[in-house]
Formats: sequence, structure tokens, C-alpha cells
Amino acid sequence: MIKRWILFAVLFAALTPGALADRVAPEPDPARPAIGEWVGHVSWNAPIVQYGWTIYPDGTFTSGRLGRGDSGGGEWSTHGTHLTLKYSDRFRYDGELRGDEYAGAAYTAEGRVIGGFSMSRAEKATDTPDDDDH
Repeated sequence: MIKRWILFAVLFAALTPGALADRVAPEPDPARPAIGEWVGHVSWNAPIVQYGWTIYPDGTFTSGRLGRGDSGGGEWSTHGTHLTLKYSDRFRYDGELRGDEYAGAAYTAEGRVIGGFSMSRAEKATDTPDDDDH
């Protein structure tokens, strides 16, 4: 009986749209390398929980457990290769962005480190030639 319940829960979570499902994920932008979709793990829920983040060009982001939809979000900023994702409750990820990888530490609203994280770009940025002739 428990196995059926778990299977049902996983299937339901995979089919349930996120709160911001109508928002289209942006394409990676080589000029602004943080923009796009990211997947990864956090040390305090590793390795069984995988998270997803979508970073938008307007300075906002959303996040949540993969398969469960968005459950949070906030604003992002960069300074060189340093990227900060700051949630509305002041929880934040601070780390270094290196190509298609982003890693660092997570902080509570009070500034206490709660663990590490690592993310990889969900879809690699690609340069595509202009197709103006067709």
C-alpha cells in the first residue's frame, strides 16, 4: 500500500503545474551568463532532492524541487563572477559563476551559513548562426 501511495505522490507531483507555470523560461544569454534554467543539489538535502532555479533577465528568479513546481523566488544580482540569489525572506545563495556551473554557500536571513550548494545549467548556452536567409 505504501509503495502505491509513493508512486501516486511522485506521479501527481510530476503532473502538477508550478505556481508560475505560465512564465516562459528564458534562453541562456552569453552576455548575461546567469540567465536561464539551472538544476542542482544542496548539502542539507543531498543527494536525493534535486532543485531547479530559473533566472530571468528582469532581475528575478524562481526555484523549487524538480517535479513539484516553483515554491520560492526573489531577486538576483552579479558582481563580476559573483552571483547572489536573494529570496523574499532574505535566505540567499552566494557563490561563483564559472561557465555553466554555479556553487557556493547558502545563508539564513540572519546570515548563518547552513550549507553548500552546486548548480549546473539545465541547457547549455549555444551560439547559433543567424538564419536570415530562410
